[in-house]
Amino acid sequence: MKRIIYVFLVFYTLFFYKNTYGDTLYFKNGTKVNGKILTQSQKFIKIKIKGKVKKVHKSEIKAISYDAKNKLYRKKNPQKALNISNSPRNEDKIFVFVRDNDLDSLKKLLESKKIDVNAQNIDGLTAAMIAADSGFVEVTKLLLEKNADVNIKGKENETALMLACSGGYTEIVKLLIKKGAKVNDKNSDMETPLMLASDQGHTEIVKILIENDAAINDKNKNRDNALMIASDKGYVEIVKLLVYNDSNVNSKNKNRESALMLATDKGYTEVVRVLVYNDANINSRNKYGWTALMMAAYNGYLPIVKLLVYNDASLNIRNRNRETALMMAEENGHKEIVKFLKESGAGAY
Repeated sequence: MKRIIYVFLVFYTLFFYKNTYGDTLYFKNGTKVNGKILTQSQKFIKIKIKGKVKKVHKSEIKAISYDAKNKLYRKKNPQKALNISNSPRNEDKIFVFVRDNDLDSLKKLLESKKIDVNAQNIDGLTAAMIAADSGFVEVTKLLLEKNADVNIKGKENETALMLACSGGYTEIVKLLIKKGAKVNDKNSDMETPLMLASDQGHTEIVKILIENDAAINDKNKNRDNALMIASDKGYVEIVKLLVYNDSNVNSKNKNRESALMLATDKGYTEVVRVLVYNDANINSRNKYGWTALMMAAYNGYLPIVKLLVYNDASLNIRNRNRETALMMAEENGHKEIVKFLKESGAGAY
């Protein structure tokens, strides 16, 4: 889907659209599209091209350039919007060179000019943050040698370490931590570097963060901890790392869901096995009264149903609608599960 949106944007920009605005989205693959940027959220950008509005995920974007006529730009930059120079200032060049991974030009700039290496762009990103987000190891090293502050936060309270952890850039993570990056800082969604690495399945980075005293049981704004996030994605090796380092296996989020429920609902048998064998509460209920067994029976996950039953899951618990796991299996036509539950002692209605 992201690829389709991207192709559409490029097609309209090149062949149909004559810009009224010079807003530009720079994609991580090195290309760019022009249009009018309407809004930005933490994860998406809405851009208007020839009267059509498209939503682009920020993970696809390396950098953003606003036209001074854009009201969104003036709102963010009331002084700069009044006087825009066509030639980049030295403070702007640092972002250009970092974005382009132009190490030689960056070295010359830092050596010949008095540059604020910690200057922030319109999104609050420093050169070090852009380098970390792009995975540019040598550029990151150079900026750190020039005393880049590794703990500056962007407009969404993100840090260079968070960006590197989310992107899976292990060497940059090591460099930043060595320079004193705070491993337990949180962004606007209350996510830590550990949560971001767990969400993307970056096992080695999770290990590094744990070794550097990451707070394993911290929670985000949805009350999910790193274990819940990894369990929901099915990353069994990360789940093992977190569990073996004392993550709370029975912690619950806003929906009263545990890591076991999240893994069960997605059908991740091996994750369920790890959690069950490490004292997960099998009969715990979410806010609707569902247990993990109900979720497995409803979705037709026979191996998980067996795993839960063999580990003493209660067969006849009812949810808020007075439904049991057996009823759910029957309603959804999961005959093998119905047979197994009855043979295991599940009662009639």
